[in-house]
Amino acid sequence: MTASGPYTVPEGVHLLKISAWGGGGAGNSPGNAGGSGGFVTSTWYVNPGDILTVTVGAGGNRPGAAGRPGGDTTVTETRYSRSLVVPGGGGAPCCGGLAADGAPGAAGTMVANGPGAAFGTEGQPGSGSGTGLPGSGGASGTNGSAGLVVLTPL
Repeated sequence: MTASGPYTVPEGVHLLKISAWGGGGAGNSPGNAGGSGGFVTSTWYVNPGDILTVTVGAGGNRPGAAGRPGGDTTVTETRYSRSLVVPGGGGAPCCGGLAADGAPGAAGTMVANGPGAAFGTEGQPGSGSGTGLPGSGGASGTNGSAGLVVLTPL
């Protein structure tokens, strides 16, 4: 999902793989890249008709010389009070000796009271590539990419 909103588990689906990326941080004008968003993948047992609430983290923007951080991506489900939280990447600070690449987003986390498992990996530091891939940090002077949520019935 590239936009935030509800997701209803389809008929016949009882296992769902969730892959999520936080939004990438923006680069700054002195030439530093924003940090990429974090990532998490999880497999949840679900029932047809369950509703997941998805919030896709926005990419960081650059209203001035410094880059802003990317937004967090979240997926929540109320039946078992489960949630995934994937932090956005850091924006590249600017000026006064502070200019540097943005910090990477932290590994995603899962809070679960019901069935399901999760593991997360930390985002990568800014590379200056500005590839536009989900959650990638912005190159020098550019915005970060928005996060992404991929829901795959298994």
